[in-house]
Amino acid sequence: MTTVLAIEQAATATKAVVIGGTGRVLAHSTVRVTTRTLADGGMEQDPVEIWHGVRAAARKAIGQAGRRIDVVALATGGGSVLAFDPASGKPLSPVITRQDRRAAGICQELASHAETIAEATGLRLSPQSTAPKLTWLRENLTRDGVVAGLDAWLLHQLTGQYATDAATASRSLLVDLDSGTWDPRLAAVFGLGHEPMARIVANDEVVGEADAFGPRVPVAGVILDAPAALLAQRCLNPGAVNVTYGAGALLLTNLGARPTRGELTCSTAWRIKGARTFCLDGQVAAASSALSWLVKVGVLDRVDALDDSCAKNPGGTVFVPRFDEEGGARLAGVDLSTTGEQIVSAVVYGIAAAVADLYDLAGLKEDVLRVDGGLTKSACMLQAQADLLQIPVAAYPGAYPTAQGAGVLSRLALDRTATLERETQAAPAQAKPVRPKWSADQATAYRDRWREAAGGLRPALVMSAAA
Repeated sequence: MTTVLAIEQAATATKAVVIGGTGRVLAHSTVRVTTRTLADGGMEQDPVEIWHGVRAAARKAIGQAGRRIDVVALATGGGSVLAFDPASGKPLSPVITRQDRRAAGICQELASHAETIAEATGLRLSPQSTAPKLTWLRENLTRDGVVAGLDAWLLHQLTGQYATDAATASRSLLVDLDSGTWDPRLAAVFGLGHEPMARIVANDEVVGEADAFGPRVPVAGVILDAPAALLAQRCLNPGAVNVTYGAGALLLTNLGARPTRGELTCSTAWRIKGARTFCLDGQVAAASSALSWLVKVGVLDRVDALDDSCAKNPGGTVFVPRFDEEGGARLAGVDLSTTGEQIVSAVVYGIAAAVADLYDLAGLKEDVLRVDGGLTKSACMLQAQADLLQIPVAAYPGAYPTAQGAGVLSRLALDRTATLERETQAAPAQAKPVRPKWSADQATAYRDRWREAAGGLRPALVMSAAA
């Protein structure tokens, strides 16, 4: 049976997870990544530190598992870029993270091309996307080497190949939505027309081989983190949806084989056995980050102690998370009788209300909402989401859905007779759903108050690589 080492390169940490043939997690290790915040809106990381963290986490997890691995899978958050020498792999710049704001000026300069970009890619022009960051990097840091996403550099470190996967590439603003290939017109718009582009590989493709962690093994099952979680949650059919609660909240919906354009933006979820599946992305900018703010101002002791400080009902207090860079969060309905526990509850229900609005805007009709991420450990968060959507909410029962999804793809790559349906059955069984306690009238009344407080800050279905 295949033993997978799944590497998950997230925004703040590297995780290495060893998964057995039955889908059971045999060992795991995490190494934190240092982020340097600059006064001009820059957010940078050291690529050498990241690579050392990948090797350390992987070797520790393999050692704990006590068995040889058969394949290495890779999942990344997307949106982080750097320059590097394609011959040696030596980094030529810091990693410019997805949260870096310095490409905002590039997007303003290209505003007249926004409709063209949206029509070609299915996405919106955003400084969080790869292409504007690559342009900024070229204009401000170095003209040497190649510029690419962090995933492409990690693959180069592992295999020597200059490659990126279909899901990650589709969110770069440089790939045509219909063909799934690099679009030279888009490259020209961003001033990247002469840049060598990475080879786009399928998500069930063997990219190369790696010996960084021991004996040489294939590297296969490369994907963006959010679609990997969608796979782990068995969202294999059109209309199936998963919500990931991280720093923000990301709603991802399986669209099947046909992309959509217009108000609802989409991208490639995965390319498997030669066919692409598309997905709809929607993001609430603040989820656990809003709770971290409550810790900062002294209303909440710790985010992981959320349930100890969360009132069962927020009362008349309403919280609206920040949806974009221009609109700040809003807290309304506070009076002298409002308690700290009600404010905590209002933030939780405010996050849930924003997700519910995304769900409605997408026209979704699920019997059960699947969710994952750190906040799903909170009974208060799950109850709030169930109350406001008026459907049961089921949290992913394991700790590593992204790693599990990447592991599924690596097994598909090694066994061409395998199917998604068969491989995802190895994932943990769905947890018992949390059911609504509020009546439909209560939910409607609260969401009406929330929308009134939100005013013009309505969430939009936008591209987001990760939450």
